Amino acid sequence: VFQRMKDKAKDVQTGVTEKISKASEAGWAKLKDTTAEVDEILPAIRELGYSVDGIQIGVGLIPDIVIEISGLTKTMDEPSYQRILEEKKDKKLLCSVLRTLQTASGLHDKVHIAGMKSDTAAITLGLPPKVNLKFTKK
Repeated sequence: VFQRMKDKAKDVQTGVTEKISKASEAGWAKLKDTTAEVDEILPAIRELGYSVDGIQIGVGLIPDIVIEISGLTKTMDEPSYQRILEEKKDKKLLCSVLRTLQTASGLHDKVHIAGMKSDTAAITLGLPPKVNLKFTKK
């Protein structure tokens, strides 16, 4: 009985290890695809007049990529956004990031924290992207 329990535990452990390995491989493949999309997103962000200050890659079971952007206090004209969105309409993630960036850019005028200013944001890629505004001392 003890040996059967031991064998069953070993089978379960092997199954879990295989599933984690497959998930990890899928995560790396997704990360590779997403970094290729980042290569398409960055020029569009720069074309709108923002600066890309850095990129963070989180490695885990589900990897993530964060693009750090500054220049949110600049007022970007609506036609520039619309032109790029139309040109790149087949790129879902790129369009989603640009719409998120457009929203974030407008937020800095609406959100006020005493003694703080916001000109930077971190956009976590995904559908939908997530934006974090960064406030620093004035």
